[in-house]
Amino acid sequence: FVMGSPADEAGRDADEGPAAEVTLTQPFYISATEVTRSQFVLVTGTSRAQHRVATRNSARTPEDSVTWAEAVGFCKKLNEQDGKRRRGWAYRLPTEAEGEHACRAGPSTP
Repeated sequence: FVMGSPADEAGRDADEGPAAEVTLTQPFYISATEVTRSQFVLVTGTSRAQHRVATRNSARTPEDSVTWAEAVGFCKKLNEQDGKRRRGWAYRLPTEAEGEHACRAGPSTP
């Protein structure tokens, strides 16, 4: 797929190019939703969330204010706790290419 955006795309940031052809060499799974506050607490025992939520059930909202290192730590703890995980599988953060491919879902629209 083409990763990045064309130079003339409206709203394009400087770090989004140049657009280039990228090949993902292995299949991957990615969560359909963000990690919720309740999921984060269940795995790590704490919440880093700093943004107040105006909804009735804030436990279902995404965890926020997590550093990259904390997100990696979450994945590590999740791997340790998930006894049902298939052999050879691991929870991890997606690569930049995997994340963009998942977000775009094929089209080249902004």
